Amino acid sequence: MSLELIRRSFPQKYRGALGNPTALRVLALWNAKAKEILPPELFSAQTPKSFKNGVLTLEVENVTIGGEINLKIQPIIKEVNRKLQKIVLRKVVFRVV
Repeated sequence: MSLELIRRSFPQKYRGALGNPTALRVLALWNAKAKEILPPELFSAQTPKSFKNGVLTLEVENVTIGGEINLKIQPIIKEVNRKLQKIVLRKVVFRVV
């Protein structure tokens, strides 16, 4: 998948933080793996906001959704890092909007 296609797949308001090619790959891999692991209602309730210094910020609708996603997060992080062939994604934080 080209970086331009990845960039276009995110809403315009989130593209400002996506200038870094590594960030784009992490966000694309996150979305692909999260879609497989998370139930549809949880996947649709989270939005990757930014990736910086190994920390992925997800916007969630409420604290409960963040907690539910947090319970299922480790396999997603491991798969993203495996695909990148090094530890890039270290932590995921949640921001309630």
